[in-house]
Formats: sequence, C-alpha cells, structure tokens
Amino acid sequence: MEKVEKGLDPMCVIRDPDKNELIDLPQERHTYGSGSAFLKSLMTTGQSRFSPIAAEVAALFDTD
Repeated sequence: MEKVEKGLDPMCVIRDPDKNELIDLPQERHTYGSGSAFLKSLMTTGQSRFSPIAAEVAALFDTD
C-alpha cells in the first residue's frame, strides 16, 4: 500500500514485456484439462465447490 501511495507499482507487477514471461504448466493441463473442463474440475474438486454460487459460475463458462 505504501508503494502505491507513493505512485510506485505494487509488488509483483511487471511492466517490462521482455521480463513478463508466460510460465507454461503443461502438467496442470494434463491433470485438469483446459478451458471449461479445467473450470468444471476446479469447481467440483477444490474449495470452490462449497461456494453458494458455484453452479452459477460454472454455468457461465459451460461450453458443452
């Protein structure tokens, strides 16, 4: 908060495109699928399953 108040970037903000790299995690795609399959897996196996709006959120991304 102090950095932002001073007009600086908050922690973990990377504005330099050369330093802003995508970290590919292929294992995660293999484990959970991608796109809506990932969301469905996350919503049914993670803590999100206890959310009172879990079904509504999953429906927003349902592409089947």
